[in-house]
Amino acid sequence: MKTVLYISILFSLLFSFSGCEQPRKIQASGQKTMMRSFMRIKQRMGFKEGVEFEVAFWSLKQKSNNDDQAFRALVKGKTPEEVIEMAKLYFAERQQANDPKYTQYASWEAMITKVIEEIKTPVTKKNQTHNTRVQNKANKIQGF
Repeated sequence: MKTVLYISILFSLLFSFSGCEQPRKIQASGQKTMMRSFMRIKQRMGFKEGVEFEVAFWSLKQKSNNDDQAFRALVKGKTPEEVIEMAKLYFAERQQANDPKYTQYASWEAMITKVIEEIKTPVTKKNQTHNTRVQNKANKIQGF
């Protein structure tokens, strides 16, 4: 009798944890769903991996010419690794087209390293960009 109980507990545990190992894929049935899915995936990643995933995600948004439907179709059902690989290919395309946004970096990894350095650099009055100042002012106006 105890054997049957142990076996049933074992099977129930196996079935309850089986969903945890599914690959992380972007759900993109709608804009809000896609953003929630992106944020959920990114939050479960380490810092460097999360930054790389975020840069890749937004690079692909640029590739789709900021067309929301085209962007959703591009990333729908993709894992973070697939998104990063697609963005690396786009990076290489833009470098070969001599796009100054991309040719300033020797490689994808160099770009990610630069982004990480910028994130880690504390914002001071001297190095604060115009956009950051504008955002800070907007936050003060809105009461944040």
